[in-house]
Amino acid sequence: MPVIDQLIYTVLFIIILTGSFLSWTLIFKSKSRNYLGFFVLTFTLITINLILASFTSSYVAFPMLNAFLGYLLTPFLFFHFLSLLKVKSFKKLSKQHIIINLPLLMIIVFWIFDDYRRKILGFDTNNLITSLIGFQCGVYLFLVVIEVVKHKQFIIEIKHTLQYKRVVWALLIFGAHVLITSLIVIKDSISESILLNYIMLTAIFTTLLLLFVIILAKSQRGPSFFTESYKLTIKLKEPSISKNIDLSIEDQNIINNLRVLMNTEKIFKDPNLNLSVLADQLNISSSKLTSIMKEYYNKSYTDLISSYRLMEVKQLLKESEATGSRINEIMYDVGFNSRSTFNTWFKKNTGFTPSEYRKKHNVFNLL
Repeated sequence: MPVIDQLIYTVLFIIILTGSFLSWTLIFKSKSRNYLGFFVLTFTLITINLILASFTSSYVAFPMLNAFLGYLLTPFLFFHFLSLLKVKSFKKLSKQHIIINLPLLMIIVFWIFDDYRRKILGFDTNNLITSLIGFQCGVYLFLVVIEVVKHKQFIIEIKHTLQYKRVVWALLIFGAHVLITSLIVIKDSISESILLNYIMLTAIFTTLLLLFVIILAKSQRGPSFFTESYKLTIKLKEPSISKNIDLSIEDQNIINNLRVLMNTEKIFKDPNLNLSVLADQLNISSSKLTSIMKEYYNKSYTDLISSYRLMEVKQLLKESEATGSRINEIMYDVGFNSRSTFNTWFKKNTGFTPSEYRKKHNVFNLL
């Protein structure tokens, strides 16, 4: 089936090119996307091994390495997901997983050499390695469900924030990996059918390529989107309401809704936000919103949004050493598109440049 072979090889080469660029972007452009970056890199190396093995028999041992690499994929994604949650014992948990997985890795190493021996002697290869990797994926899927249930309240609290989107995408990526692993297990169980093998290989590599392209698109659109940090702090001290002001019930409701938009949904991060858009979100007129901000906060719309952004930027800069976030990533995250504008605005309000402030306030704030 030369046409199908050519199609599969084309997809493999595209996966290698996309995966190489994507893993470099995730790992080396930011210190805080390593788990997802190494997941992409590992899958890319597996694809390279498949290409090498298909060109010459001298590379027949390379696919055996794929079994070892394949066992690392699911833990990488599990810890990518876990790093986005409120996990106080993250490092301890990671060490426990390494210890638990070591015996299984030793079994895989033994099966790799056994499988290689069987190939040399002309025997059929076994499917034990694939079955173990499939079992491992199922166990980690169960663990992901447990973590979602355990951190349900935290996930609800961060809804409508960037962190919530990161959690959702981590789950979607993990789900795609489960699908790919399931397809691999099914393929190995129907190895006697050449046609079904081609169909399954096409489905596996097409799904993998689509996953890589989606991750690449999301990471290019938002440089800080896949940031991993179990030390993330999501707390703001909102601007205080002027004292000795009697609030009407209507105004109190508007202020409460405004607090939700600012503190929970963090609408101030939207670069397209303006007075009219914010007023529409509160179902009031622009003049009414201006009046409330002036009377109760003693601030204009611009000043109020600036104060929320400033608090967020300060917090992110303090955490940047722990999260590995770059200043440009923080700038985009809070709604700025120009570094010069961002630097001028920050220095005007703090007396420091973002870099100076980060050095001066290098503090790790744990959840």
